[in-house]
Amino acid sequence: MKKKSFVVLFMIAAVFVLVTGAAFAESIPDKVAKQQSRIDHGIRSGQLSAAESEILQNNLNHIKNRYYRLVSEGRLTRYERASLNRQLQENSRMIYNRKHNTVRALY
Repeated sequence: MKKKSFVVLFMIAAVFVLVTGAAFAESIPDKVAKQQSRIDHGIRSGQLSAAESEILQNNLNHIKNRYYRLVSEGRLTRYERASLNRQLQENSRMIYNRKHNTVRALY
């Protein structure tokens, strides 16, 4: 009896994790918009120089253009989606590192 209820509880928990994980996953356009907002905020706040923001913006534009090109060619494969997500993750790290550049912040 205890074993059966444990299995049922485990199955309910597994379904809950799968459903909530999928619900919280951001789409690629959402991630692009979020990064655009972070770059814009960095420019407004002075955390990003013109050169830094240009590099980050060029990276983001490249990712955006690649995404729309792939989507226009047909369905996005999981490998293409994974590649775009890796590029977005790297650009996100770059945004963070450039905005938190302690060397420039000392001046």
